[in-house]
Amino acid sequence: MKIKALLLFIQFSVIIVSLLISLGGTAALLENYLWIGLCVFMVLTLPSFISTVLLQKRYFGFTAALSFLIYPASYLVIFLINKITGIEITTLGNAVWLLMVIFWNLLLVIKIVYSDEHPLIQTSNNIINLIVAVVAFGISFSTIRQEGSVVALDYMQHQAVINQSVSLGNICLTPSACSNIFLQNGYTTFYHSVLSFITTFSGNNLEKSIYTIDIVWAIL
Repeated sequence: MKIKALLLFIQFSVIIVSLLISLGGTAALLENYLWIGLCVFMVLTLPSFISTVLLQKRYFGFTAALSFLIYPASYLVIFLINKITGIEITTLGNAVWLLMVIFWNLLLVIKIVYSDEHPLIQTSNNIINLIVAVVAFGISFSTIRQEGSVVALDYMQHQAVINQSVSLGNICLTPSACSNIFLQNGYTTFYHSVLSFITTFSGNNLEKSIYTIDIVWAIL
């Protein structure tokens, strides 16, 4: 039970920190790589938690991939509420992001509570090994890439779509509807809806978020 209590304490600490940030406090965390990395990790793993905890399916697979629809669905709800109430899109996005953080932690708490002690200890040991690997990878990555650097301009192109979408109040079914940077209409807003919660709606530093995405993608 000690390992469960410790993990639950950590989870509730994350929820409390998220609430403080949403209320305008601890703004320094929005510039912190560890917090930003956790935010990116939560966005990319929430669909898998929905698949395993709620739907009792595999962590990876069709159901997990389909669960990524939570992001475009949330994106649509944000714009719909904006049209009905006139509340700023960014404000709504911040609120939905906070709910997602709480939801992610709630799913993890449920998984911890209903897991057997022995597999949980093994999982904890695996997490410790993963943290060591992440630290080693992060140090190696930082020697190759300058801190806060943006190598792929695609990130900035996609962020331009999100910025105009939010400022214009336009969902933009194709990126060209919001940004003339895109010369083709093959892209959809699916990717932008995911990226928006990592960058715009989380309130985290943009350059550091993009820098961290490359690290977390490699680990996942």
